[in-house]
Amino acid sequence: MKRNAMGQARPWGHEEMLEVIEEKGAVGDELYAIIEHQPADTGDFAGWSAEVLTNEDGEQVFCTMGYERISELKEHLIAVGITDISGDVE
Repeated sequence: MKRNAMGQARPWGHEEMLEVIEEKGAVGDELYAIIEHQPADTGDFAGWSAEVLTNEDGEQVFCTMGYERISELKEHLIAVGITDISGDVE
């Protein structure tokens, strides 16, 4: 899994998302995601990415890497129990 310069996880795929959720001690159904489409010049975040936060205090748990298809991103979020999804959703 990629991490930024500050060591924050940048998962791609439901297995990496689950790893970060467990690492942070969070629970999937207590999280929500905000999906945005990032321009091509944003490197690893280009395409569809999600910022995942806690319901309780809005603390960021992680931001995903960019996905080519929003449907695949949503499938991975749902697979780890994140069903509260908003933002640039189709």
